Amino acid sequence: DDVEGSYIAAGYMHTLEESSDTARFTDTQVNRVFVNLQHRITPLITLSGSVTYEPSVLEGRRGLANVSEDTWRAGFAVSYLPTKHWTLSLSYDNDRTDSDDAARNLSRERFGASAIFSF
Repeated sequence: DDVEGSYIAAGYMHTLEESSDTARFTDTQVNRVFVNLQHRITPLITLSGSVTYEPSVLEGRRGLANVSEDTWRAGFAVSYLPTKHWTLSLSYDNDRTDSDDAARNLSRERFGASAIFSF
C-alpha cells in the first residue's frame, strides 16, 4: 500500500531563543507554525515538504528598540531508496525574512543532493 509511510504533521510552538545578534538584542520571542508532509509515491520513492511561518520579536538591549521579523521557510525533497541501506535525495529550500531592520532581511534558495548509507 503506497500510503504506508505517508503522514502529515502540523503544529505551533512559542519559544524564547538566543538572538543571532547578541550585541543588540537579548533574546528573540518566536511563534512558529508549521506543516510537514511526507507521501510515499511508490515503495522506492518518497516526496516530502514543509512550510513554516515564524513571526518573531528581537528584544533590544537597554536603549535599543525591539525589532519585529516575519520569516517563511518552505522546502521539498524527493528520496529514492534503491536498497535497504541506501537513500538518495534531491532537495530545495527557500527562506525569506522581512525585518523592521532592513539589514536583517533575507532571501535565500538552497539546492541539495545527498546519498546516505545506513547499516
